[in-house]
Amino acid sequence: MIIEFEKHIYDHRTKSNFKEVMNCYTNGIYRASIVMLYSTVVSDLLYKLMDLRDFYNDKVAIEILKKVDHSRNGGYDLSKWENDLITLIEKDMEIIDNQTFLAITTIKKYRNLSAHPSMDTNYELHNPSKQMVMALIVESVNGLLSKPPLFASKITDTILLDNERLRDIYSYSGMRKEYRNYLNSQYFSKMSDKIKINLFKDMWKMVMKADDQRALDNQWINSVFLRIMIEDNHSLFIDALSEGEVSLCSIGELSLHSQMAMNFSILFPELYKQLSNDNIAIINKESDAEENWYISVFRSEDLTTHVDKLILNIEDHNKSILLIPENWTSFLIDLYHNSGLIHKLNELFIKIYANSYNFDCADLRFSKYIIPILDYLNESEVISLIESSCSNSQIYARGLAATSNTNIVNYSISKNFNINYDDYPLFKYFSMT
Repeated sequence: MIIEFEKHIYDHRTKSNFKEVMNCYTNGIYRASIVMLYSTVVSDLLYKLMDLRDFYNDKVAIEILKKVDHSRNGGYDLSKWENDLITLIEKDMEIIDNQTFLAITTIKKYRNLSAHPSMDTNYELHNPSKQMVMALIVESVNGLLSKPPLFASKITDTILLDNERLRDIYSYSGMRKEYRNYLNSQYFSKMSDKIKINLFKDMWKMVMKADDQRALDNQWINSVFLRIMIEDNHSLFIDALSEGEVSLCSIGELSLHSQMAMNFSILFPELYKQLSNDNIAIINKESDAEENWYISVFRSEDLTTHVDKLILNIEDHNKSILLIPENWTSFLIDLYHNSGLIHKLNELFIKIYANSYNFDCADLRFSKYIIPILDYLNESEVISLIESSCSNSQIYARGLAATSNTNIVNYSISKNFNINYDDYPLFKYFSMT
């Protein structure tokens, strides 16, 4: 058990002190274990502040250490500096969250009971239980002792430098899982909610507003970082925004910024709803572009309403209508499928294909919209697709019509659909016989 705890402790000096905590615990000397645990926690806080001062020149750490040194060197209350240290850190820094602060104050309480001749009504010395001591040890390790000092300050700068180093490795979508695992191991698993919220705010600014060349060069990898962070902490951030605990900066003036903000609104519609009116206006303007109509699901009340609005307007679209932006087709399919609404999206994609305006358009729309949903079509949808194909000469008269239709027939056969293709003389396909 000692080794298991020790491997998670960050500072080598704290590891040495912690051995005494566990030696007392394993030998049943629980009063001494609590006393030493408190000393270990207080000294670890000092170590973190000194590291921040020495390695990062952290101004807040410097000021707290000055105040603590003043308390240590003056007056007759020798415990005042300990109280000042804990209180100032909890107030001005992010080393400890509320839960850890409560654990530290509890440890201090039982340290006082254990270190002084505190007796119960039977004149017996206070004796903390084994279970309580272990609970406080676990909370101390998880909430404080395992965390490096960078989580008190400078975390954003550290991550930005790390992302810059890793951008050529993890920017590819195929490496998303590995990047997530790295971030969880290196950062997220050691962060309090307070740190995560502040980091969320900082990274939003870097992705959505920063316009120096270095920030633009790293915008993509930082956006992947921000996306993973929101995916893993969605409720935390939405609650923080809705309760006014945090506010996000305005979106920058570059098109890269407004496009990225729109992309995040597509991915996280609940986040879009919590943005300022100015930011929403910028995103709405970006999504008004014709090529963004299909993917701007956040502009509608729900996914079904979004598709219904698009279907009503499809026949009014002229030849300038653009395809759904690259890489978003699969996103929409996953989104509607996971929401149990894939057949609503099938209806839209069939409608888009049905309104192809020339041969090339039909070829392209079949590959972009029909092939990706083919495995999700039911029998009635396949019939609708066939009827649509036969009602538009730009579809049934084109050179690749039989090739496209053969894909549909093969799928229908694999699903044992009961379709009489003789009822559709314009629907040509290559016979399997």
